[in-house]
Amino acid sequence: MTHCDFTTKRLNIPTEEGHFTGFRVVHDNVNNPSHYQGNYGMESIDVLRNFMTPEQLKGFYLGNALKYQLRYQKKNGLEDLKKARKNLDWLIEEEEKKCTEQ
Repeated sequence: MTHCDFTTKRLNIPTEEGHFTGFRVVHDNVNNPSHYQGNYGMESIDVLRNFMTPEQLKGFYLGNALKYQLRYQKKNGLEDLKKARKNLDWLIEEEEKKCTEQ
């Protein structure tokens, strides 16, 4: 089990000055999880946003945030905390929309 929220690939690229050695992010399970993407790159969250009412969506975000916080020590560590934060950010955005619509 990994407790990071991304996977990296080691790079060794020849340059004029020698070689560049470093890492690049291969995938990001918090912001762009490949396991939630459909055939055309659409993520399940996009489907939910199109079919749920704002109130349902806020409940989904809140429930997901709680789920990730409760399980982080037993499952994905830091990655789960970042997923919880992302869901809270989405919930905050929904609440802020109410303030601007009034």
